[in-house]
Amino acid sequence: MEHIKNILIAVELDNNSEVILEYGITLGVMLDATVKCLHVVRPISNRIPYDADDLPVENYSEFLTEHTDSVDDMVEEGISKLRDMVTKVKKKMEVIEHPISVNVIPDFAVTGILKEAKNSNSDVIILGSHVDYRKKDNAISNLSRKIIDESEQSVIVVPNTYGNRNLDHICVFVNFEFGELDMIQDMIDVVRWNGLHLTFIHVLEEKESSIDVEKKLDTYRRLFLGFDEDPLISFRYVEGELNDIIDDLSNDLEVDLIGLRVKKKAWRIFNLENTFEKKIMNHIRVPLYIWK
Repeated sequence: MEHIKNILIAVELDNNSEVILEYGITLGVMLDATVKCLHVVRPISNRIPYDADDLPVENYSEFLTEHTDSVDDMVEEGISKLRDMVTKVKKKMEVIEHPISVNVIPDFAVTGILKEAKNSNSDVIILGSHVDYRKKDNAISNLSRKIIDESEQSVIVVPNTYGNRNLDHICVFVNFEFGELDMIQDMIDVVRWNGLHLTFIHVLEEKESSIDVEKKLDTYRRLFLGFDEDPLISFRYVEGELNDIIDDLSNDLEVDLIGLRVKKKAWRIFNLENTFEKKIMNHIRVPLYIWK
């Protein structure tokens, strides 16, 4: 995360977009990273055109040619709305001088976001989860899942109902895998540079011994912290249902960002309902950082 120099924030220009923009810009200021704000306009070719009699248009290519101006108008309208949103957020946050740009492109949502992330050399993609707590639906949207699944970049998913607040406490799930070592060092560098609190947590499974897990956590402590105590960084394990654990992190510990590592070869496991990562995404309460 300390290597993040370019941030891409993808928004839909809806009522929740300002929350996503505020979070992404806050992270950009904290990490001294450039920020690009993106909106993808759904192209005319992704719509079924109908004639005056409400019947599908037969000559589709002619229809597209005739409606090219409509796409241009949609892009211009999107740029205007996105600029207004970004300007409002920048004034609210008093970050007028920070490098922030806007862009609107016509494309399919997932394709457009991934293309822009690649073309702009983005290190992380930030987008909304589209969670609706009024419907008691805590799972992130299919669009967010596809971005996580297909992106080469790390992804931060922000619940649309998440209120704007400072990033003070980060929690990262660990499972004692070799590939986690880089992620752990990354997060330690971030919190030490910014004076944040960081908690590494292992969720104790039924087959695991708490004594063995405590030994592994102690090994991690000595590996990354030496023999000195660090008031900002801790390693611990927890027991219980994952949903309850996430709620406790959000409420009792006031965690502002939850992180976990995803193996590239295992991205497709999100299609399995019983995976650890899938359970977390189905109960997102605070921004979720998918480290790659």
